[in-house]
Amino acid sequence: MAGALWLFARGAFFGGAILKAVLCKAFGPPESLVLEEVPDPVAGDEDLLIDVKAAALNFPDVLMIAGKYQSQPAFPFSPGGEIAGTVLSAGAKVTEFAPGDQVFGATWFGGLAERTVAPAAKLMRKPASMSFAEAAGVTTTYGTSYYALKDRANLRPGENLLVLGAAGGVGIAAVQIGKALGARVINHNRAEFPASTTNSNTHCTGCVKCFCCDTCTCARDQKSVLAGNSALTTGFHWSYILLL
Repeated sequence: MAGALWLFARGAFFGGAILKAVLCKAFGPPESLVLEEVPDPVAGDEDLLIDVKAAALNFPDVLMIAGKYQSQPAFPFSPGGEIAGTVLSAGAKVTEFAPGDQVFGATWFGGLAERTVAPAAKLMRKPASMSFAEAAGVTTTYGTSYYALKDRANLRPGENLLVLGAAGGVGIAAVQIGKALGARVINHNRAEFPASTTNSNTHCTGCVKCFCCDTCTCARDQKSVLAGNSALTTGFHWSYILLL
């Protein structure tokens, strides 16, 4: 508490905000990240300077700080590939956003900072009905699931969808998107995620069946439901998505 008050007082004394960011200075595990003061970023002509209100972390962030992602920013960088926040300033060539606008989107990196700069083309206007935390978690998980189910599988109303690993971000999104597309959704989770296996759970409501197991009997149980449950009949076209 004393340190936080000192930082606040020091910022007020010097007439400017003390900006903080989580930094990756060398490849390693999450424990190797550091919290440091950073200079105020400057937006380019096609960028937005954003006051970050919320940021999301996904598996690519873990790969990136370990040096295992297919593309890497230069050191030091702040991880966090999705953000939501308020526009502080816009570059000279940006016409679609103005200071005060609330935005969200995927930025590749830079999210774990109080302020960040991102290309305006990568950002969208945040709906008023969506919180900053909700908006920050939309792009990667829901974008991945929508692409898999709609663009690749072309999931149609009445088809049956088995979601393997429905307790994570992409899995929860797949369940919700599958239901929104009119599919019969079957939700499968490992035993350590029991809260995700009840039909009263928010993302599971409306599923035909929810499984929670990690034994060989689970495959037989699934087969029984798929072939013999009165809510499911044979002859339907099946779409599967495997989520790890």
